[in-house]
Amino acid sequence: MAGPLPEWSRMTELVAPRDRFWADPFPVVDGDRACIFVEEWPYALGRGILAALEIQRDGTWRRLGTILEQPWHLSHPFIFRWQNETWMMPESSAAGTLELYRCVAYPLRWQHECTLMQDVRIVDATLHEGDDRWWLFGNIGDGQISTHEELHLFYADTPLGPWIPHPANPVVADPRAARPAGRLWQWDGRWCRPAQDCGVRYGSALCIHEIVEWTPTRYSERPRQRLEPRSMAGANRMHTLNRDGWLTVVDGHRDRWWLT
Repeated sequence: MAGPLPEWSRMTELVAPRDRFWADPFPVVDGDRACIFVEEWPYALGRGILAALEIQRDGTWRRLGTILEQPWHLSHPFIFRWQNETWMMPESSAAGTLELYRCVAYPLRWQHECTLMQDVRIVDATLHEGDDRWWLFGNIGDGQISTHEELHLFYADTPLGPWIPHPANPVVADPRAARPAGRLWQWDGRWCRPAQDCGVRYGSALCIHEIVEWTPTRYSERPRQRLEPRSMAGANRMHTLNRDGWLTVVDGHRDRWWLT
């Protein structure tokens, strides 16, 4: 594979209605059909909810509906499979928790399973199933540290936890490379982690990092490729890259001005 993205000319643009925006896309492919789970921000509501879109392999698509809404902001609907079921770990940092949901009627009905972390402001939490344990990446902020700056790593026997903090935390301390930007994938046989460059502004670019060393006591990575938002026509920010099967998705921000 030459890179993490196909040519832009081969991609289909999905544009949200003018009263909202979509971000944080997570695809799940099933044959020639796929669901894309997204953060949806209706401007009138003023916070994020979670929704599902459907796209066919020929590029036709539609919105299926809302999958989760809470009194607090939701985003980053991280979807994964475990024990023959579909699970979701969305960002709920506004509530100070990290929650786990199980799908009871795919793709629209979800049931709260448990709280994974309490009293923590963790953003863009990303799971990965390793050979002998599960790993969880996420940026943690507090009153002194922003959620862009420090990547923390945890491990556990199952996604239910308990999650053990890595002794090298924060494993990355750099706003240009810390914040997760999607699930991990293999590139030329090496695990790679997409990250957001938030050095100048939130989501100013995507950086692909190759993981060099990864154990319960040590962690290191190195940059491999940088993706600029200007490669997407008219975009000035991008912050999530994901793939499943034939489908690769990336979100881009484009300023839109309406005259009234």
